[in-house]
Amino acid sequence: MKIRQFIQIITALIVYIAIAFIYFAIPFISKSASLSSSYVGGGIDPTQYIWSFEWIKYCVLHFKNPFVTNKMWEPYGYNLTGSTSVIGLAFLALPLTFYIGAAASYNIVMILLPALASFTAFILLRHITKSFFPSLAGGYIFGFSTYMLNQSTSHMHLNSVFLIPLMVYLLLIEYENIKNIKNIKNIKYGKNSVFIVIALFAVMLIFQFLFSLEIFADFTFFGAIFFIILYAVNPDDFRNKAFLLLKYIVSAYIAALVVLSPFIYYFAVGGYSDVISFAPADYSSNLLNFFIPSVNNLLGGHFFAGLSKTFDYRDYVFDQDAYIGIPLLYLIIIFFRKNFDRKIIKALFYFFITVIVFSLGPTLHIGKYSIMPLPYKPFIVVPLIKHALPSRFMLFAFLVVAIITALYLKSDARISDARISASAGSFRSGLSKYMLFFAGIFFLAPSSGYILHNYTNTHIPTFFKNNAYKKFIKKNENILIIPYGYNGLSLFYQAATGMYFKTASGYLGATPAYFSRYPIVHSFYKARRIPYMKKELYNFLSDTGTKTVIIVPDFNRNKKMFYLSLFGLLNEKPLYYKGVYIYNVPKKVNKYS
Repeated sequence: MKIRQFIQIITALIVYIAIAFIYFAIPFISKSASLSSSYVGGGIDPTQYIWSFEWIKYCVLHFKNPFVTNKMWEPYGYNLTGSTSVIGLAFLALPLTFYIGAAASYNIVMILLPALASFTAFILLRHITKSFFPSLAGGYIFGFSTYMLNQSTSHMHLNSVFLIPLMVYLLLIEYENIKNIKNIKNIKYGKNSVFIVIALFAVMLIFQFLFSLEIFADFTFFGAIFFIILYAVNPDDFRNKAFLLLKYIVSAYIAALVVLSPFIYYFAVGGYSDVISFAPADYSSNLLNFFIPSVNNLLGGHFFAGLSKTFDYRDYVFDQDAYIGIPLLYLIIIFFRKNFDRKIIKALFYFFITVIVFSLGPTLHIGKYSIMPLPYKPFIVVPLIKHALPSRFMLFAFLVVAIITALYLKSDARISDARISASAGSFRSGLSKYMLFFAGIFFLAPSSGYILHNYTNTHIPTFFKNNAYKKFIKKNENILIIPYGYNGLSLFYQAATGMYFKTASGYLGATPAYFSRYPIVHSFYKARRIPYMKKELYNFLSDTGTKTVIIVPDFNRNKKMFYLSLFGLLNEKPLYYKGVYIYNVPKKVNKYS
């Protein structure tokens, strides 16, 4: 590697990390948030990943099976293979977790993930364009896209995508090597170069699988679609060259699945049943969202807030991922119009349109109106991919936008089919290419509210700090924490104690059937009275072997009074200690009282 190229690579990495710190780390730098008691993002979902980081650390220290835990939903335990437990990412972050703890490790990794995605996209684009600034620009478009910014508010597993550009980069290099070989019959699987390609691709597949099963399935799905398009656009070249690359890919998948067979086994015997199924139509891109920003965007976010709320009935901003903005849409149109005669660009165009259409889901939505069925509708019953949520397909659309942006800004080369080292040519549309690009990133930029407030302060009670809990809870004792499950931060508290206790609750997906069958569980969630409440409470506590109830009073007065009244049925006076109410469950709970 030349010194100049090395300097460019390091410069790109530094630039992306600096941008990531501006977008995500200001609350921590300004000390509005603490690395150990706050977390990047909102809601409860991030506690799943913090818990996963601590869980993998616990498994390494105690030689435990990482795919099944007895630390939640005790005494039944929980199969993690159907959850969003980011096992692979937690494994890679182990040194950081050992050194600074799970919460701080999560925060640093979450801040860096968009920068890593930008950087790996830069590596891909640097190979394509042979030019620094266009590649730097394209890398930004991918790593700090609407998709990445929105998912950074809650979903680490969906932000763990830095391997996607690297896998494309590896396949592109091998495709070019195959095209330069005159007689492909001379290529053998035993050759070192072929083995290395298959091995590297398999390793990346394994880690992407362990980062996010959803992203792995989406990558496989759209990868297959791209090869179909490539065959349709250039069948002769596909048969002669690309088909051999496809053989390598299949070999890598087989190798990866063999290595992943323990995970797949646990998924088949239990994890699959715990996968949460959402209606694809509820998590699809709204057609207006391609032009209208969400509230997370600086330009027009608040102005269009009333309209963007109609994009889905839940008003989940983190799935309003389709916003590309007028400048970049204009750039895309210009690029394809000028270069559509090139076969590889034609394939890229058809792939881009396919991703966009599929991201719209099974039904076209414009604002709050459902218009008509769409081509994705048959796929909502296809195994594995049926659990994917269409709005998240925009990840792959933004990778295409990044490639197009880099090619558009690279104006001193010709496009070739052998290598996409290309340019959009010289456009005389009244706007300079870089002005159009900077307008594009300005349209995508996050709002000041997003930058300053995309974090959650847990206000962790002192009870869970400095070993105070050990005075009341024995090691590996099963306890019940209120707020319950997805209503509260029980996973965060458990991780903060180093998995000291077990819980008769959890949140890494849906409530398991063996817990939801207890009527009292619904009272825990909804703070509502049910018939025979004392009997149901005793029945639950007896069956689960719960020894202690901890109430963290971080809800309104009515709910607080309900829970104090509910657990007052234990005929035990609660102790208020270091920010929590503590109930000792009587040793002999009569389950039929």
